[in-house]
Amino acid sequence: MPKIKKIYLDSNVFVSLVREEIDGNFRMLFRDAEAALSICNSAGIKVVVSYLFFDEIRKACGLDRESASEILYKNVIYIEEVNEPQLAWLEEAFDTTKETGLHYTDSLHATIAKQCNCDFILTWNVKDFEKAGNIMRCMTPSEFIGQFV
Repeated sequence: MPKIKKIYLDSNVFVSLVREEIDGNFRMLFRDAEAALSICNSAGIKVVVSYLFFDEIRKACGLDRESASEILYKNVIYIEEVNEPQLAWLEEAFDTTKETGLHYTDSLHATIAKQCNCDFILTWNVKDFEKAGNIMRCMTPSEFIGQFV
């Protein structure tokens, strides 16, 4: 397996950590989210978050950017923040949506991850990104952990 250098963090992984979520099968999603971020710290993997991440966190948890950042920086050592999209990225995401039928926001997440040279998107919603497979691959925290255990 090639060395992982950067991952793009989808907001749902962070939400599961903050809310201490457990799925319908009583799997503790928050523990896997916490373990995945811990692996990033110990392996020196940079975690990329975007302005979309913070918008989604605000909507899902009611946390403003400052509060979300505080929690994020307590759990992650190596962070890269993408605060403004480039026009070319917005256009690329739009083209991806037209070509694949992927939701525009998911296309934008995939495009940002690609443009930031991420190895994959860390998400609980892999199925949402299936159509973006040729742009950016995705992995759940559980799958990511499995590569290191």
